[in-house]
Order: sequence, then structure tokens, then C-alpha cells
Amino acid sequence: MTKSLDPVCEVAIMRHQNLIRWKNLWSILLYIVGILIVFFFALAIYFFFQQSLPAGAVAFLTGLVQSGGGLWIRERRGETALEEKVAYDALRVDCRNGGRAAAETVPGIDFAGAGPLEQQAQDDILIEVLSAADKRRKTNMFGLSPY
Repeated sequence: MTKSLDPVCEVAIMRHQNLIRWKNLWSILLYIVGILIVFFFALAIYFFFQQSLPAGAVAFLTGLVQSGGGLWIRERRGETALEEKVAYDALRVDCRNGGRAAAETVPGIDFAGAGPLEQQAQDDILIEVLSAADKRRKTNMFGLSPY
């Protein structure tokens, strides 16, 4: 007995995992840019206290430019989070009942050969996949719950 899912469900799982990966990458980039913004503003304050106005002005302007970049990154992360939610909902629909709900809308997919033992094995795999997807959605990139 092979442990495999139907192609529609596998594509939905891969899409969801890919979007989670991108959301984490955007989050990491956002944290790095945030740290750099704080660093350059602190450097600007240091230069202003040292009476070095040109260096302080350059550090301050660098911080402002990076702030604009940080806003752009935050918007991209928000878009990815929305796409991940849509992909998660699609995963729940496409993988419900072993993908048979999707088979009704996608022509060319046939589940005629699935016997009761194969069906039980496929249902067990789906339960594992969906519970893992629920767990990934409820934690951030460091494995911590946001609540």
C-alpha cells in the first residue's frame, strides 16, 4: 500500500508550504531592515552629539530611505499572508475526503479504484497533513504562538 495523495491535494499542499516559506522570508527581511533602521538612526544621533553634522545627516537620510523600504517589505509580507490564508482554505477544500471534493470540479481525476483499506490510509495521511498545516498557521517563524 503506497502512501500517496491525489495530485490536486499534493499541489494544494505544496502551494501552501511555499507561501508559508515566502511569508517567513519576508518576515526575516523585515526584521533585518528594522534592525538596520534602528542602527542608522542611533548612528545619526551619535554623530549629531559628536558635532559631525554631515555624517549625522547622511545616517539620518539613510534611515529614512530604509524606512520606506521597510514599508514596502511590510506590504509584500501582508500580501503573502493573505495569499497563504487563501492557499490554506484551498488546501482544506482540495484535500477534504481524499480529494474527492475537488474531483467533482476537475475533469480527468478518477477515484474508482480506491478500496476501503486504501481509503483509510489516504484519510490518515490527510489528517496528518491538515493537522500539520494547522500547527504551522498557528505559530510564527520561530515556532512561537502569537497569542
